[in-house]
This record gives sequence, C-alpha cells and structure tokens, in this order.
Amino acid sequence: MLMAINPYFNPGTWIFQTDASAISKQVVSFIVYFTEVTLSSFALGVALGFSRPFAFAASLWLTVLLFPPLNFVFGLYGWLATSPLYGHTLTLSNLLLIAFVNIGVQSPAKSSFGYQLARNWLLASCIFILILLIVLAAPFYNGGMLVGSLLLAGVIFFIFDIVPADALAPGRRHLRAGLRCSASLS
Repeated sequence: MLMAINPYFNPGTWIFQTDASAISKQVVSFIVYFTEVTLSSFALGVALGFSRPFAFAASLWLTVLLFPPLNFVFGLYGWLATSPLYGHTLTLSNLLLIAFVNIGVQSPAKSSFGYQLARNWLLASCIFILILLIVLAAPFYNGGMLVGSLLLAGVIFFIFDIVPADALAPGRRHLRAGLRCSASLS
C-alpha cells in the first residue's frame, strides 16, 4: 500500500534521508514511532488522572499490542506493521486529547481570570496546530480520517450545549466550560 505522506512533518521518516542501510533505517524509524506512542500514551494516562506507574504500564502494554512482532503473537492486525506512519498520527491524536482534556481546568495555584483565559487560549491554539499537523503528516489519509474526528467533536459540542450544567457531574463542568471557550476562540 503506497500512501502519500509528507516526510517533513513526520519524525519517523527523517532517518530515510540519510545514507544508512535500509534495515538500520527501518529499525530506527520503528524506535522513533515506539518512543512517540509510548510517551504520548503515558502523558495521556497521566492527563486522564491515572497514577504514573499505571499509565506507564498501560502505555507499554499498548505498544506491545500495536508494534510487531508481538501484535502478531496475540493475533492482532498489523496496523503499524503495514504503515508505521499511523504511530505518528496516534501520537498527535493523543496530544490532541491531552489538550482537549486540559482545556477549562482551573489551576489551584493561579486562579486569575487573565491567566485562565490565556491558558485556555493557548490550549485551543494547540488543538488547532495539532489538527493542522495531523493533516500535514499524511494529507490524503489523515484529511479523510479527521472528518470523523471533527464529527465526533461536533457531537460532543452539541451534547454539552443541550445538557444543562446541573445535570453534569462536577468533574465534567470544567470540560463544558473549556469546550465553550475553545468554540468561542475558534
């Protein structure tokens, strides 16, 4: 399967511009994707509120299930074996979720309105930049995939608009406020 990718926005493909042997290039590329997926999954687990040891174990288990050869041992589809650039897309999507989860969360240390507004504006800008990077990494594949992601985000915005704030759990009220802030900034 040949897929049009943009090697300038994908760190796993940077090694292919060197004079190393083909096997060395492939191994280094998989190491880069492995590191990207592991670290972004760990950061997502911490952002979701899991303990650091649990998030680390879960991120390692995810990479064991996704990367060859162990994914074939468990009988799973070779998602990253067929096209390793999915690892970079998964990393950017994890970072997008981290920004999405943190938007609207109030910081106990600095609670001024200006600080919260600047923080939420920065996170909304990060969401926009990450979506742009996802599209630029593989324009023809990720552009079509993002339609589904944006549709899902639209459904989430719609649900948070029609559900009254009192019906939401206290932990989810900040998500509603962050969603409205990011929608107004976009």
